[in-house]
Amino acid sequence: MQIKPFIYALVIPATLGVSSLAQADGEIPYERLGSLLDQAEGFGFVGFEEISVDDRTKLEIEGWRADGWKLELEVMIDDGRQIKESMREASAPAWALSRERLNAALEAGRSAGVTHFSQLEVDRDGYVEVEGRDDGGREIEVRLNSTDFSVIRIERD
Repeated sequence: MQIKPFIYALVIPATLGVSSLAQADGEIPYERLGSLLDQAEGFGFVGFEEISVDDRTKLEIEGWRADGWKLELEVMIDDGRQIKESMREASAPAWALSRERLNAALEAGRSAGVTHFSQLEVDRDGYVEVEGRDDGGREIEVRLNSTDFSVIRIERD
C-alpha cells in the first residue's frame, strides 16, 4: 500500500523538542489512515503537528493552514465524519517533514512491522517514532533516522 504523496508537512512544536502527541489508545490499519489524512488535506491542512488515534474511534489531527492558522480536527475512523473542528490564528514552526517524507516515514514503520498505526512523533534531533501494533497484536515502536528513514531501533512490548 502506498499513501498518496502530497506536499504538505508534519510540523513539530519546536518548544518541546518532540511533538506533544496525545497518548494514543487504539490503532488503525494504514489503508484507513491514508484516506483520513486525505480528508484532512481537503479540510485545508498544509502542515501537521499531531496525528493520533483516540478512544479507538477517532483520529485527532492538529496542524496548520497555508495562511498560518492553527487547525484541529477530529474525525470518526469508521466513516470519516468530522466531529470537531476548530481554528485559531498562529504560526507554524519552521522545521517539518513534508507529506512526501511523512509518507516515507509511515512506510518505513510499516516495513519494520507496524501494521496498525497509533501515533507518529518527530523530534528536532532528527528522529521519527512510529507506534502501533504488529501483525501478532503486540505493541511496537520503531525509531527511524529522519534523513533516510533507516531503522535505528525496534521495541516490542
